[in-house]
Amino acid sequence: MEINLASKKIFLTGSFVTLGIFLCLPSRISSWFDGLPWSNGVETVSTALIIPLLVFVGRAFLSKRVTFLILISLLALKSVQFIGAPEAGWQIKVFPSLQTSEKGDFTRTYSTVWQEGVSGILKRPWTDKKDFPLDWFLPLLKTTESKDFNIITGPIEEKFNNLSLWLSVYGSFRLPQSTKLVILTQGTGQEYIQAVSKKGETFAIPIAHKLEEVSELAKPFSSEVDWSISGKLEYIGSTWAFQPLLVDQEGAVTSAFGKGALWQNSSVFSFTDQKLLRHQFLSKVIDYGFLIFLAIWFIWSMRQLWARQILTLPLIIWSTTATLLPWILAPLASKLVWLLFAKKILSTPLNPQYLAISICVACIGIMACSHSRPDLRLDRYQHFGTKVFLLFGPALLSYFTIRWWPQLERISLWPLGDDHTAYQSFARLIVVEGQLLTAGEPIFRYNPFYRYIAAFFHWLFGPSAIAQRLADVWFILGAASMLASISRKLQISAFFSILIPMALTITYLAGDYWHHIGWGLAEYSAMFFLVSAIYYLSLGSGSLATVLTAGVFAVIGFWLRLDHIGVLAGIVFFLIEPEKGSCSMVWKDFIHKVKMNLKPIAVYLGVLGSGFLILMLRNWFAGGQFVIHSSNHPNFSKAVTLENFYYIFAGGNKFSSGPSLGLLAVPSLTLLLGTILGLTALIWRPWPLARLPLSIGITLTGLLSVYFFLHAWGYPPRYSIHLLPITVLTLGVILDTCWKRFQASSPLP
Repeated sequence: MEINLASKKIFLTGSFVTLGIFLCLPSRISSWFDGLPWSNGVETVSTALIIPLLVFVGRAFLSKRVTFLILISLLALKSVQFIGAPEAGWQIKVFPSLQTSEKGDFTRTYSTVWQEGVSGILKRPWTDKKDFPLDWFLPLLKTTESKDFNIITGPIEEKFNNLSLWLSVYGSFRLPQSTKLVILTQGTGQEYIQAVSKKGETFAIPIAHKLEEVSELAKPFSSEVDWSISGKLEYIGSTWAFQPLLVDQEGAVTSAFGKGALWQNSSVFSFTDQKLLRHQFLSKVIDYGFLIFLAIWFIWSMRQLWARQILTLPLIIWSTTATLLPWILAPLASKLVWLLFAKKILSTPLNPQYLAISICVACIGIMACSHSRPDLRLDRYQHFGTKVFLLFGPALLSYFTIRWWPQLERISLWPLGDDHTAYQSFARLIVVEGQLLTAGEPIFRYNPFYRYIAAFFHWLFGPSAIAQRLADVWFILGAASMLASISRKLQISAFFSILIPMALTITYLAGDYWHHIGWGLAEYSAMFFLVSAIYYLSLGSGSLATVLTAGVFAVIGFWLRLDHIGVLAGIVFFLIEPEKGSCSMVWKDFIHKVKMNLKPIAVYLGVLGSGFLILMLRNWFAGGQFVIHSSNHPNFSKAVTLENFYYIFAGGNKFSSGPSLGLLAVPSLTLLLGTILGLTALIWRPWPLARLPLSIGITLTGLLSVYFFLHAWGYPPRYSIHLLPITVLTLGVILDTCWKRFQASSPLP
């Protein structure tokens, strides 16, 4: 048994390592899985969505010998490509101005990190301005050096539309038999692209500006098939395109990509057509082979979940309902608006509120099934957090993936002068400019760590921000799943254990909360690491490994949002098993358990304190000041008043705005009521509060104490996002207590 377990661990580790190397290794030939950066659509969706999902629900598949052998085989095939294949695509360099172009001072991008000497590689048609290597186009901070492109005035969209640049292209091409090459461009001013054969023949490649012109401009080159190309184009205006096209003898126009025509350098000239075809065929084998591997992994995972009674028919039905229902509700709402407003067509965009309704319907449905079918109860066979993940996950992940799909393989424009843009600027400084320590600020003024998260995703996925945006969805989904597990640990019934993560999720999808999802700010990542620390502390083992894990998560959460230090210190008491009873009895038992757990408490607080010290040392080394944060931040600029706390409990509303009305008032009531009851339980414990852990009240005290010194403002409801998990948990415990008392006293069967 021990030998079998050891071999599984070996294969699991080997499969993880092999899978990682396979995904990272460049294939050189154009393919779906062409290695870092993971910038093409199939690769981005696979690595940011599908593979993390499979690892969560079916990582045991990687511990099998056959899995390891399959991955080793795929890696071996890809290694053949890496070692022997020529590099596909054309090399691109971009220059912000003619002067920098003449000097050869090209602009570095995220692509430059993986291939020195280029701004990008042309591996697909560029049909939109956002397709071009323009991730350097960010409104600069006041502290950074002025650049040519920053002299453009106006809002971000106007800046982007007015941006012009010079583009140089280098590479080689091999023309398929009886075809001619034409370049289709849009937005170009001055332009030329010249081809040179191995014998020294030169040819000006035709450049068309409309698709109808392509066939007319196509000219035979010569009998030569191998050519080197170089050219320079000036791009102006807002509509840009760059597409190499092939024209056959009948005048049919097709894309030059995927035909083995475009290559980065002349090394391809040494390859015969047959050898190139073999490499292209091998590339297809690798791509389809890996997709089949993922499909087998998915089927195996679903079968295992079904066999373990984690995945059930009601769960499949209601998870599918939650996934599909938003796409039905939106057009129905549009028709309803059309009927109610005298047949006037009004816009009803598919906002996340429809997803919130769908998740609510799915939860009601699954709870009804659980109540009517005891054999399908949600609390059977444990794994409650996984069941919540399977219920919410497909709906959340599919909705936001489709919502952000147009941003695949393209740059994103962020609001001008906001924190979102600042974090993107910092991320570029970290990845492209190599400022790992200073990261744009000698002394941190913005929260320190989120810039590194943004940098990490751009380092892996290139200029597109879709993976960074999807991370917020994963953070919400992970927090909801862990909150369900924490609820079961607190002996909350299955009904309320699913109601708690549902309340958290649908609140985040409603009102102003959903604007923060994928918005490029630290709020949801900080909330996730807070809940993760609570989860590991509440496991109850008190082991050194779990306490250290919780401490590391807490440190990351602190670096993401420095104002979370109070709540992160307060959650240490989730180590203490809750006790039911009167106030004096519970406090007496609590103090006794604290004394018994002084070592793990000290370890956790020590790890959290080390995060505090590391931050101060960093500011000392980089900026010469032994401080935690810059003293000129707006959070210190205003005296704290009652409005400060009103702003937090009202979900970002100010006194002058008045309270939220209707359904929008529910989150505010949840925040306020959960906080009041959680704090009340510290000093008075009537029977509805008798089961409420003291750790919740202490955590709320730590959370709120910080805002006696800091002014809460801006980006509503950012200061409520980390409070909500604690208040919904508080109300869940209280409602569960009331329900169990009602059941005990009810004469009904």
